[in-house]
Amino acid sequence: MGFFDFFKKQEPDDFISLQRDLEIINDCAELIEKTANPDTFFNRYDLYMKKLSILADAQASHRVTIKGDNLTQKYKRMNNEEQRIETINAFIDRMWTDTCQKAEKLKTEKGKANRFNRFIEILTTYNDCMPAQCIEYYNYLFSNAPRTTSIKRNQIPSDKIDKMQKIEASENYKKKIYNMYYSDYPEKPFISQDRELNTNWIEQSMMFPEHSIIPKSMMRRYSDGLLPGHVYMLYWLEKYTNKRIPAYFEYKYGIDFNKEKIFLTENGYLKDDKPTEKGKLAISEHYEIIEDQHPTPKYTGGQSHMAPITPKRSFSDCLKEEEVLIPERDKKIIADEISYINKLIDQALALAHVKKRLQINEKKFLYGIGYTYYSYTPFTPTKRLSKSPLTMYYAYTSHKKTAPTQDYFGNICFLRNGTIGSARLIFWDHDDGYIINLGIIDGILSVKKVEHNVNFNWVPLYKA
Repeated sequence: MGFFDFFKKQEPDDFISLQRDLEIINDCAELIEKTANPDTFFNRYDLYMKKLSILADAQASHRVTIKGDNLTQKYKRMNNEEQRIETINAFIDRMWTDTCQKAEKLKTEKGKANRFNRFIEILTTYNDCMPAQCIEYYNYLFSNAPRTTSIKRNQIPSDKIDKMQKIEASENYKKKIYNMYYSDYPEKPFISQDRELNTNWIEQSMMFPEHSIIPKSMMRRYSDGLLPGHVYMLYWLEKYTNKRIPAYFEYKYGIDFNKEKIFLTENGYLKDDKPTEKGKLAISEHYEIIEDQHPTPKYTGGQSHMAPITPKRSFSDCLKEEEVLIPERDKKIIADEISYINKLIDQALALAHVKKRLQINEKKFLYGIGYTYYSYTPFTPTKRLSKSPLTMYYAYTSHKKTAPTQDYFGNICFLRNGTIGSARLIFWDHDDGYIINLGIIDGILSVKKVEHNVNFNWVPLYKA
């Protein structure tokens, strides 16, 4: 809200009273910005505006001189519906966070539910103090926001993320981002509910603006009426069918995929979700967009293969499809295999020029279904013998905890002769993520790909 220095006396008769009003304003400003108590907030907010009006009038009539901000201009900025909505919604955010923190300390689900019900019940009693947009906002949080203060997006079910990526964020959140970064853009980028509720995007954008803020060029249309994102949509739809829509359509291109698909269809670029001749021509005319999305990896080729690990397993053709606990006798075999894989991880990081130490510690595995276990798939859907009848899924004890500082998990697939055929190794340290893919090259298990998570998009650092 801002703090003000005391004013100089200009001979007002009520100097002492005005000086006291200035003290009240400063006191109210601090509470309004910090409190999560609605009674304190609304009472102090009303008092702040009342006293600010009195002092703004005193300054405008030259009865006092204020050191610092101009109170007349300050009152003009604060005394409008838009600013009132922004101030109240900021308080609602604090109250929601406070509710989440208190609920997390309760032991029973009923107690937690009651805490969130109180959030909505208490705010309802203040509806007369709020614009309609604020009432809509706190109901939106109650119905949609994660009921936790710790956001770990990689642990949210993919179908839930997919659904939330198709829904626009609240007006309050969109407006906040637009005012921060996109006020002068020819078109405003699409911002999803997923970004608002499941990420710390604003904090990340402040730390890494170059990776977070969409360039203005992405929101400027070509002479044919297409945005760069439309061009990549056409390319993507030509290549894939029934595949989950990547988040980069929002974060890199700023478009609502489903909404823009309708636009492309209505304008003759798409038919039955595939590019028409007009769509293919648009791709070729703006092909620099495709090249930008698929940069040449930092390094390719030239890796030195390691000798394969000695086979330790054998499989019977009569195995049935099932998930099973890992027997105690296999844990020594697993330790040897992980030791071998760790050498490949070192090689992968060197190939990708990553100066980070990543190693899998099998002693941190939690053995059990859903964490570290075997999955048998002896036959393909066409009833042929599977090339990889056994997959070991692994995960640390911390895997399903809320916001773990380290979350390493993945899967290792075994060929019929017992050797490792492929592996997908995922590493998360806080919000820093890497994926290392292993596979058979020239008959030897080798590093095939290394990816790094940048702004919710997996960027290739190395590809064999």
